[in-house]
Amino acid sequence: MMRQFSTVILLPPGGLDAHSGLNLAGRTALEWVQDQAAAAGQDAAILRTGQASPSEAGENLLCLDGTRPLLLAQTIETLVARHLESGAEVTLLLAGDGETVTAANLCGACFNSAWLESAALDLLDLARRALAADSRVSIASPLAPVEQLSMRSLPEIAQCEKELRKRVNGRAMESGVRLIDPDTTYIDATTTLEPETTVHPNCHIKGQSRIGRGCEVGPNAIIIDSVLGASCRVAGATIERSALDRDVLVGPYSHVRDGAEIGEAVHIGNYAEIKNSRVGPRTRMHHFGYIGDADVGSDVNIGAGTITCNFDGVNKHRTIIGDGAFIGSDTMLVAPVSVGERARTGAGSVVNRDVPAGGLAVGVPARLRRTATREVDGQS
Repeated sequence: MMRQFSTVILLPPGGLDAHSGLNLAGRTALEWVQDQAAAAGQDAAILRTGQASPSEAGENLLCLDGTRPLLLAQTIETLVARHLESGAEVTLLLAGDGETVTAANLCGACFNSAWLESAALDLLDLARRALAADSRVSIASPLAPVEQLSMRSLPEIAQCEKELRKRVNGRAMESGVRLIDPDTTYIDATTTLEPETTVHPNCHIKGQSRIGRGCEVGPNAIIIDSVLGASCRVAGATIERSALDRDVLVGPYSHVRDGAEIGEAVHIGNYAEIKNSRVGPRTRMHHFGYIGDADVGSDVNIGAGTITCNFDGVNKHRTIIGDGAFIGSDTMLVAPVSVGERARTGAGSVVNRDVPAGGLAVGVPARLRRTATREVDGQS
């Protein structure tokens, strides 16, 4: 049946305008229509209103309005079936009572290619021409009233996005994801959430994010283009373009961003920021601080107020912290610098030289007080 049709999606005369190109739950209006056309078995070309019909069109031409993102595949299938069954030259997809044809209620149409000839593709103009010429016209109606909504005004755009998010959230819940309050949960269609995950109110999960099984997100969390492994807990934090291994905890008002890789069972508490850094398994950063451009080992304790001073005014430099190190509260790590395995820094230290494995560095600037094998300056 579908081979009898060529399909086009019509954009406004100038192409994607400021409205039809807006992101709606992760996709533009055009992409939403394309998805539904594909689900209905239609491989659609994209044309602008006013362009000529395709020269190699099939026996019939299906035209869909690219500014109506709520069109359903089932409605497209109904329109096609109605056109074939009725034998009409033109079948209009009209919302409402169908007594009049306007830009507001005309959602699409099927045309017999012989009737259409090489006319410019303007849905409203063609529909009115068909009615005025007393052509054989059939009418089909959208299955859901909201399908009539288009991108003509900002209030209507807001309603479109609200309805699309209902669809996305509905699919998430059907797949086993618990949404505490779907009305205040904002999930893009491009994301993946695995079953047994719970999403609390006021959360945004955007872009290409992937949330593993059994996670707990929110309330008030933002996750953008990031990956969360199984059983992670993100409470009121922002995760951007980063990857968290399984069993990671990120507390309120923390920010993990721009290429951070967080290892298994890491705990990040409140008001912490981690950027472009690798953090090894079981490391703890329970309180406020900044780790940027760093390689942090496993089982490291990072005390409250620790900062990697990674920018010298011209270039950024990396900090390396070995496995099992203990970084005291308010330590300033002036990069490039390394702290060896099981080394320690005293509270308030400014570390601008490398600390060897097992060493203790204290003071401003920090001085080495001991190593794993000998005492320095007679003090332990």
